[in-house]
Amino acid sequence: GNVVGPIELASAVYACEHLHTRLLLVLGHTHCGAIKAALDGEEGSVAAITERIAAALGDVRDPYEASVANARAAAAELSASPELARLAAEHDLDIRVAIWYCPDSCANSSRRLPAVGMVTRPAATRPDTASIPTRCRPRT
Repeated sequence: GNVVGPIELASAVYACEHLHTRLLLVLGHTHCGAIKAALDGEEGSVAAITERIAAALGDVRDPYEASVANARAAAAELSASPELARLAAEHDLDIRVAIWYCPDSCANSSRRLPAVGMVTRPAATRPDTASIPTRCRPRT
C-alpha cells in the first residue's frame, strides 16, 4: 500500500533536492494486498499500514477506486511536505498518481502490462515527449 512515512518522505526529498528529480510518481496497482487488507479490516501487525490506508479510503469500498484513493492520498501527503512544496514552486517538481493494471495478483504475475495512465490528467492533455525538458527525457 502507498503510505508515506518519515523514511519515504526523506527519500523523496533527497531525490528531489540532490538528484534533481522533477517528477514523483505515486504508482498504485490493482489487486493490492494492502488495499484488500484495509477493506477487510485486517488487524494485527498489518494494522500499521491498513489503518493509514483505511483513513485514506473513507467510504470507498470498490478495490480499484480504493487503489486510486490511496495513491491520491499519498500524493497529497507528499505535496503537503514543506520541502516538496518549495521544490514544486521553485523548481517545477510535479507529483502525479498512476495505477498499474495487474490482471490478477501483481505479485504472482509474470506478464508486464502497461500502466493504465495517470489518473490525475486526461489522456488528451498529456504532453508528448517533445514537450518534456531535455534534462528529463529518457536516454535512447
